[in-house]
Amino acid sequence: MKQFKRVVLVAVVCLSAGPASLRVGGAAGPPLLGILQSELQRNFESLKKEPSPPYFVSYAVHDERTTGIRASFGALQRSEDARTRFASVEVRVGDYALDNTHPIRGDFNASLPRISRISLPLTDDDKAIRLALWRATDRAFKQAAEALTRVKTNVAAKVKEDDPAPDMSHEAPQSYAGAPVSYTLDTKAWEGRLRRISAPFADDPLVFRSDVQLQIEADNRYFTNSEGSQIATGDLTCRLFIQAVTKADDGMELPLYASYFARTPDALPDEKQLVADVREMIAMLAKLRKAPLVDPFSGPAILSGRAAGVFFHEIFGHRVEGHRQKSIDDAQTFGKRVDQDVLPSFLSVAFDPTQRKVGATDLVGQYLYDDEGIKARRVTVVDKGVLKTFLLGRTPLSRFPQSNGHGRAQPGFLPVSRQSNLLVESAKSVSAGTLTDLLKEEARKQGKPFGLLFENIEGGFTFTGRTSPNAFNVMPNVVYRIYIDGRPAELVRGVDLIGTPLAAFGKIVATSDKVDVFNGICGAESGGVPVSAASPALLVSEVEVQKKPQSQETPPILPAPPKKSSHESPLLAAMQDELKRSMADLRMTDQPAPYYIAYEIDDTSTSRVLARLGALVDDTTTRGRMLRVDVRVGDYTFDSSRFISLDRTGGEASASAPLDDDYDAVRRQIWLVTDAAYKRAVTVFAKKKAAFQNRAAAADAIPDFSKEAPRETRLPVPAPARASRDAVDRAQQISAVFASSPAIHSADVSIVESRGARYYMNSEGFRLVAPVQSASLRVVADTQAEDGMVLRDFFIDVENSLQEMPPVASLVARARDLAARLTAARTTAVGEELTGPVLIEGQASAELVAQRLVPLMLARRPPDSENPRAQQPAANPFLSRIGSRVLSESLSASDTPSLTQYDGRPVPGAYTVDDEGIAAQDVTLVENGKLATLLTSRTPQKNLLQSNGHGRGGTAQAGVFQLRSTQPVTAPELKKKYLELLKAQDKPFGYIVRAIANPSSLQVSPSDATDILAMMGGVATGGVILDAVKVTPDGKEEPVRGLHFGSIPSTTFRNILDASSERLLYSYRGTGGTISVIVPNLIFEELEIQKIRDVAQKPPIVPSPLK
Repeated sequence: MKQFKRVVLVAVVCLSAGPASLRVGGAAGPPLLGILQSELQRNFESLKKEPSPPYFVSYAVHDERTTGIRASFGALQRSEDARTRFASVEVRVGDYALDNTHPIRGDFNASLPRISRISLPLTDDDKAIRLALWRATDRAFKQAAEALTRVKTNVAAKVKEDDPAPDMSHEAPQSYAGAPVSYTLDTKAWEGRLRRISAPFADDPLVFRSDVQLQIEADNRYFTNSEGSQIATGDLTCRLFIQAVTKADDGMELPLYASYFARTPDALPDEKQLVADVREMIAMLAKLRKAPLVDPFSGPAILSGRAAGVFFHEIFGHRVEGHRQKSIDDAQTFGKRVDQDVLPSFLSVAFDPTQRKVGATDLVGQYLYDDEGIKARRVTVVDKGVLKTFLLGRTPLSRFPQSNGHGRAQPGFLPVSRQSNLLVESAKSVSAGTLTDLLKEEARKQGKPFGLLFENIEGGFTFTGRTSPNAFNVMPNVVYRIYIDGRPAELVRGVDLIGTPLAAFGKIVATSDKVDVFNGICGAESGGVPVSAASPALLVSEVEVQKKPQSQETPPILPAPPKKSSHESPLLAAMQDELKRSMADLRMTDQPAPYYIAYEIDDTSTSRVLARLGALVDDTTTRGRMLRVDVRVGDYTFDSSRFISLDRTGGEASASAPLDDDYDAVRRQIWLVTDAAYKRAVTVFAKKKAAFQNRAAAADAIPDFSKEAPRETRLPVPAPARASRDAVDRAQQISAVFASSPAIHSADVSIVESRGARYYMNSEGFRLVAPVQSASLRVVADTQAEDGMVLRDFFIDVENSLQEMPPVASLVARARDLAARLTAARTTAVGEELTGPVLIEGQASAELVAQRLVPLMLARRPPDSENPRAQQPAANPFLSRIGSRVLSESLSASDTPSLTQYDGRPVPGAYTVDDEGIAAQDVTLVENGKLATLLTSRTPQKNLLQSNGHGRGGTAQAGVFQLRSTQPVTAPELKKKYLELLKAQDKPFGYIVRAIANPSSLQVSPSDATDILAMMGGVATGGVILDAVKVTPDGKEEPVRGLHFGSIPSTTFRNILDASSERLLYSYRGTGGTISVIVPNLIFEELEIQKIRDVAQKPPIVPSPLK
């Protein structure tokens, strides 16, 4: 009875393949702690002058390096190495007795977040770190002050609380500086090892999922607070996790998990042992498939040590977390039971984060200081059955006013009292054999033919609140019936262990004399934290089990594909062979066979760089392969696509594919995803037919899929993207510009480069190998006007590769202009509203066309719905306007994906073949103002039944969209004509708009979301204007801010009066790839420009550290 185990989320092992070693040094040291303390004191002292000053501020920084490697069925799935550094800021306003963290009763979710999570530079850059902390502290303080106002009102309006304990405990400041941790790893050796460990799973065709994962993490943590604590600690953890899933004939999924954790390489099992564990797991899965289902049962049971650890963690541990005893929403199972019996007298329970091992097993819940800066200590919660205390952070109870070092949180969450290393100690222990005899005796007394043995578990969960059952659920996956008549133990499946805590504790009869350890991650209010539970096996006189939830999906229809050596491209061969087999044999009894199958694999590597004020914040490179499968049943006229039901969206499925060119592993994944996609297609097709059988047949019914002539295309593909010093240097040089602009609150410079190949084939004979490549630069900065308005500006540059980007000097100059423009905008006037003629220039013209006109040129067809009354997306108004005027008569529009160069520059939106294998076509969309056609994919529209090679990203999409005038004028002449128009219409002023926001320019971290909402005002339906001048008929210009476009209906583009001869090439990332637009400056006869109506927030209280 091999014991496989699974943690609540993930279980752990620190393995080292090849020469892995620990060394001191390599991470940030004391200088970072000094920066944190200095910036904290600067903010704390300044904020003390506020009417509601903070009484407590803390900064916590986690500097993490992680390596993750994953293999499946003998092939590599993932191999990544990354370093991150982020900070959490907590500000408390009020005093220790009553502060902003006080629970608000009767007002669900009323409190704003009290901690922010912000990324920091990877180096100890003083300016960049201080700027990030300053901004986060200002935000946290304002949220805390606002929350305290609500708290005081709530306390005054509600009944007296049961426990009037203070909101925060007084604690002595702590000082500790441990050595930072780091590691080295032979990644290639580990990749080979994981391949070999996972390979045996490929020998069993009935194992449908398998993973062997290694994760090593070095976490160097720095903590400081306004009370004087300064702590630096380091922790190295390594996790190895093995999982495999099979299915019984009745559809029940049967998972097994093995996990390992250790802190030093010499504590790790070797490869031979791990392969042996995998083979035992395979054997157990085979037995589970044949095991009988268990009906609901009540009777005696033994919980193995690990199962008992989860049992105590879920049922007992969460109920002795101190903060729950103050929550009015918590059941407070033990709130009034201190110094009373809560467990049998032979049991004691302690939590000891200072203990590193139980026997030879490392404990993952070990730490030196908790996440509130309190020194870890052993806490005996239950002594000989009597409850003595609770686990406490700095949220005290009246009877227990001090923390005992258990305030814990996942980085970015507010710490609360949480478990550490749970240790169950028994004074009534017997041997395993005697415990089994006692189980049989107990079953005999109860008249039961058997008892149960819970040998292995997946994890568990519990409910501790008052509004739901105060119950638990422990999820075993290896369970035996132990018969009283001497029959051999019988493996069974399909049970969950359920119950309520008080009833369960009173049923514990005895324990074994051997302690086992459960290591895992526990998720609760303050996020996921590592925990351990060490317990002997338990004999419980009565447990209750219920049936597990059961999947209704059958095992795969086709058997696993045969193994084969392929001398050609393994990837394409695997796709071709499984495609041929599926088209020939994939079908369910009395159900339609597929008429169409398509496979797509995107093999891409992506390099990401982020810098602030010249300091590097992120530098990572990842590689992945994504498999997408489209299976259709029916026929081209009416099939399983384009239909939304409550539980299905069509015969499409996706999954990651192996990184190795391993024919067998790739084909196995294709087999499984194809099976899932076919079953979805059959289900959706039946629902679609049922929905349509009572609908009146349309006289002009449109087919679901177009028939196209197959073609084969093979294009050159670029080398994979690699970590680039050039990208890092560019980002740092550009971002350094903002260090000399003290009015700027934040500025990010990011560069993302992706390279790879797309492999596509379908059952019609289409074959495609095409490049995937793009490089994008994004520069975004923000500040606040003196009246509190949030101001943001940006620019982007999208190219095919990093080498095609403009020289660094020109990008630095653009960043300097952006900083100067933003700084000046802080004191410019808010613009007036206008409905009238507007001149749109440069980037603003390109963005407006990209956001508002290009989508109108796409023949996108919304899906049908199971519920015909369900809200459908608004139909494209241009679908019914083909042959009618949609633009000014002087304008024409086209999409020309064949255009690879414009004005001496590469055109990133150009492409040869679309994602459906159709040759890209140059399409004249509008001629002399009249709409001729739209861009189409293989999803037909009325009068647009064939694709014109614009199927990108699963829908119709533009490539290189061009707008030109047959009567252009130069840009200076266009401006002159605009001023004459203002004079002719007797307008006192007009607007020249030069930049508007791109949707990506508003994508920031969650901690910035409130600023962006304030900037947008919730009403910026037509786009936020970033750069505009108010101009009078005599040509006088005045910069303005705080404006956005009102509604821009599709008819607006009919009223373009003039366009420039100069045109701008502007590219951006869209669905399915890069899109380029080439557009002139434009005069609109009438646009609506409105003020952004937001509730302005006060500017930062403390001066910027850059000043």
